[in-house]
Amino acid sequence: MTTARPIGFVEWVEKTARAAPHFKTRPRFAGGRRPWVHLPPGLEEDAARTLAAELGHAAQSGHAIEWVPEGAGSRGHWRALVELADGKVVEVDERATDQAHALERARTLAARARADGITADTAPAPTNLSTWCDRWTAAKRAKGQNASSVISHLRTHVVPHFGADRDPRTISRREVEQLVQKLDALVDAGELRWKSAINVWGTVTKLFDDMVRGKLLELRTRDDNPCRDVRGPDRGVDTEKVHLYPAEFLALAACVDVPLFRRRYYAIAIFNYLRPGELEALRWEDVDLEREAIQIRRAVRRVDDTEKAPKAGRARLPFNLEPALVPLLVAMRAEVGEDAATGRIFGDLGDERELARKLREDLLAAGVERHELHHASIDPPREWMTMHDLRTTGITWMACRGDPPLEIMARAGHANLEQTQEYIDAAALLRRGYGAPFPPLPPSLLGAPRGRSDQSSDRRTARRANHSGNRGGNAWESNPPAAP
Repeated sequence: MTTARPIGFVEWVEKTARAAPHFKTRPRFAGGRRPWVHLPPGLEEDAARTLAAELGHAAQSGHAIEWVPEGAGSRGHWRALVELADGKVVEVDERATDQAHALERARTLAARARADGITADTAPAPTNLSTWCDRWTAAKRAKGQNASSVISHLRTHVVPHFGADRDPRTISRREVEQLVQKLDALVDAGELRWKSAINVWGTVTKLFDDMVRGKLLELRTRDDNPCRDVRGPDRGVDTEKVHLYPAEFLALAACVDVPLFRRRYYAIAIFNYLRPGELEALRWEDVDLEREAIQIRRAVRRVDDTEKAPKAGRARLPFNLEPALVPLLVAMRAEVGEDAATGRIFGDLGDERELARKLREDLLAAGVERHELHHASIDPPREWMTMHDLRTTGITWMACRGDPPLEIMARAGHANLEQTQEYIDAAALLRRGYGAPFPPLPPSLLGAPRGRSDQSSDRRTARRANHSGNRGGNAWESNPPAAP
């Protein structure tokens, strides 16, 4: 006689920057809400299904628990999910380490919420900073915002400085000033980038502003803002941007030693001025080959591979494709056929730092050895070539071509003209001997059957481009990943 398999629904989650591989489930609460609930790492599938079934049963009574990772290992704690009288589900993080105790505590909180008729508007404000921050970030996620960087700022700098159990109403201006001093000291010691310190400060000021006048009334805990009139961390020198000259790109695109899939990725990223997350989320439905236009509607969150709005918070207006890119997209569209025409063009590409490392290796394979592309610098501050610099390349090419500033701004999705002007100012110093931006692509990128003459043509293109350019194991390895 075989034992019946547990019936709880689970889904596998690959390793992320914040958590080890684990299962997640989606219990249905009595009010109909079905939040994703993460389970501890290390569970076998049957054990995960058993726990998922238990949580599903508990959710019908208005409570559940979920595992909160503390780093990429197995450490973490449980927090409660409680359904309020108005059907909303809130997180209550008391950092429990025992599963049975956490579930019982969640049951008690849910019973109290029902008995007292507590709703989101009448729920008492958290009395410790850790719980307040958990509710604050949960509210951001509920609105579809990416809270991963905010959570990192809170866990690494803010909560340890003020104290997890600290009543947020008692934090003083002096303590905020001490946090600024600490951030400046980390920058001076080389342990934190100055831009990262500025970003942490942005999280701190938003946090206390929402405590005073946030739209969520249940999170208003203060009448004054301790950040008022406090100067933030010092600004440093902007990091220099690096990009590819047209001849260097042609050498890379024509290099037969670089897998075709990667060469196509590089071309589409540059010719559409895309951020890595935007290109990963790009679907065939976003490309109108008949009108030779494209629209950037979404981007991928690196933390959990879900989709969000582009960086500016809204989809860009459709814009015309660069003429030299159209034949490549036509060829790629014909290759996937009708069945895959609704999926992502490139699918999940993995860790961005690993992709950048392969990009630099591919540049070397193509004979593109310019020092700035392969070596970072502290003085002046400059990073080596990254995936984001493919976008920098495309925007710089538009500026060198003399495109109108407002058109560059719209195509690049910049929030203001000041961002665009940085590229225009840099391009004004480069036009003589720069090369033709957005050149015709090598025939080999189209993926047609290759004869000896095609390969010889590619090698000649690479040699000519490399000579001119010197003036100035996953799915990424060879075969394209399956689009979800």
